Amino acid sequence: MYFQEYEKIKIEIFEPGFSLYVYIIKIFFNSYEAFIAISTLIHSVLIHIFLKQHLTQKYYAFGFMIFLGFSLIILETDLFRNIKSLLLFLISLKYIDEQKPTKFFILNIIGLTIHWSSLFMLPMYFILKKRISLKTSILALS
Repeated sequence: MYFQEYEKIKIEIFEPGFSLYVYIIKIFFNSYEAFIAISTLIHSVLIHIFLKQHLTQKYYAFGFMIFLGFSLIILETDLFRNIKSLLLFLISLKYIDEQKPTKFFILNIIGLTIHWSSLFMLPMYFILKKRISLKTSILALS
């Protein structure tokens, strides 16, 4: 699917961020293999940022091994659009704790231009900001 999209890229109204991303890569590298390599590099950098934000240096390597061990690397290479928006959301979680809604929404709106699933991430600022009791959490998960 992505190879065909890479070959006939045009900027579209639907998820224009991803189309622009592919278009820019195609300007410099007219190779699908380069597109995969650059995408993987960007995903790795975003994963690195997330792990650095949420894990101490002592557990950083363990976190990366978890990422590799639970086949998340397959998810990363298979779902090009969704993983970008998901990683932007994970990085934006920091701004909920810091009570910086502008930064949270900017990252998730960028994610929204890449994949529409980020639309469901926008209300998370208000949902995750609230303290939830253990009893409520158990009821919600059951």
